[in-house]
Amino acid sequence: MAKDTEDPNKKDYLNKITAAERAELLGSVAAMPGLEVDVALTNGDHFKAKCGPLKGSIVEISASVVPEGTVPGSVGVSFVLNLSKYLVKSSLQWTEQGRWFLDLRGDFYLVQRRKNFRVDVPIHIVPKVALRQINRPEKEILARMLNISLGGCFLEIEGSSQALQQEAQIQVTMTVEGGKVVPLNAVVRRVTRAPEDPKKYRLGVEFGKLNSFEESRVNEVVMKCYRLTNRFGARLKNS
Repeated sequence: MAKDTEDPNKKDYLNKITAAERAELLGSVAAMPGLEVDVALTNGDHFKAKCGPLKGSIVEISASVVPEGTVPGSVGVSFVLNLSKYLVKSSLQWTEQGRWFLDLRGDFYLVQRRKNFRVDVPIHIVPKVALRQINRPEKEILARMLNISLGGCFLEIEGSSQALQQEAQIQVTMTVEGGKVVPLNAVVRRVTRAPEDPKKYRLGVEFGKLNSFEESRVNEVVMKCYRLTNRFGARLKNS
């Protein structure tokens, strides 16, 4: 069997979490003594350690896992909790008694393995989505968002408004928590009937090339949906 190899072109993408989410995450860490973390030193070396009880924002780690010659200073600490990966800008501290500690008072980030991960949107969260065909801009079609990524979204529309065909050129405008997204050029790549209700249709929509402003706004929608949906508990889906 061929051995899996890491794609050198893959990159991690970081999303800074809010202060309230950081406090909640620290509470989860405090409830899990023995949490395993990966510590990245500034010289590029890594080592794994298990955390002792959290005291404030400080955790003790075993001196036996710290590489010989390591000096106190800035480090990156990553860990997995409830299927999601997090990174903390931390510092490694040492006492004259030979004890080592990690200070987790730095910024916390949610780590995405790929840029275009999808977030499912449950029915109780209803981002407003409006569609307009490029060749019929006067006709607006309202849709419900089922999932979204930076690459596109999966939408559901009423059968009565099923005038959209595969490969139709459209504009998509989304509103989540009052934050309106600029209209995005997109293409309908797939049209299917909803399995639960044949009177509804589902659209696989691919966004066109996004500029930096459009990409940042779509990413805000993705992260808002993620935060509203999961509170540190959901797995992100690679698209």
